[in-house]
Order: sequence, then structure tokens, then C-alpha cells
Amino acid sequence: MKLDEIVDKIDEAMGFVQKLDYQKKKKSGDTALTQDVNSPKDFDKALNMFLKGAQKLIDDDYRKNYTNLKPPKLTAKKGGRYVKIIRKEQSGSGTSVHAFVDAKDGPTFGDVLKPASWKAPAKHARGNLFDGSWGLKYMSAYGPAYLK
Repeated sequence: MKLDEIVDKIDEAMGFVQKLDYQKKKKSGDTALTQDVNSPKDFDKALNMFLKGAQKLIDDDYRKNYTNLKPPKLTAKKGGRYVKIIRKEQSGSGTSVHAFVDAKDGPTFGDVLKPASWKAPAKHARGNLFDGSWGLKYMSAYGPAYLK
């Protein structure tokens, strides 16, 4: 067994790498490439694009409606399962949670969630970082959309 295979098995056993069935490479001579969206590099890129897009929504809203105020700034803070997107007001000392992003491998990986409180997201995803719009389809300057 090669060193890379041993490291992969250890990572998988410890929960660092957990590919879904459709992401596993086929060994039956199939040369089709499979995309591993669970790699940290892809998640970081998608999260960065989400942050830039959400910040642009806020900046545009403040430029249009609140011309004499500085727009809040978004930052990301990694927690246990979720990445918390924090909104820090520039015109005061207030902070709030703008959104949560599911960072745990599995079927909900990359889901964008509305905050229910400072510590927990609401149920039901409002988008996904890997949906083609970087999770911004149902976002506004004030956070993820309400469910109808």
C-alpha cells in the first residue's frame, strides 16, 4: 500500500475526507473525471465568491438608500459544523449574523441558511454555494430570503 493511500484511509476514518457515492472514482476502467466538490480548496473558493457577492449586494443597497452611512462589512468565522457570516456595522458597534453556511461533508454541504439566532441557523436551505450562483440567488442586502 502506498503512502498516499494510507493517508487517504486515515483521513477518511477521521472524517476529514468523506466523498459521496457520486463523487467516488470508478475503478472499472471508466476514465470520466469526477469532481470532488468537498475539497477545502473548492469550498474556500465558493465561500469567497459568496462573501464578495453578498458584500456587493450590501454595498449597492447602501449606495442607493443610505448615502451618508458606511455599509457593514461581512466576515466569515468557522465553527464546528457551520461557517458563520458575521455582519459588522461600520457606523456603530453592532454585529449580527448575516447567514450560516454548512461546512460538513454530506448532502447539505455548502447550503446557505438563514440565522435563527446568534448560535444556530434556521431550518431549510436558502441556496447552495455550488448551485451556479454561488448561493446568492435568494440573498438580499439583509440576508437570506424568507421561505414563502
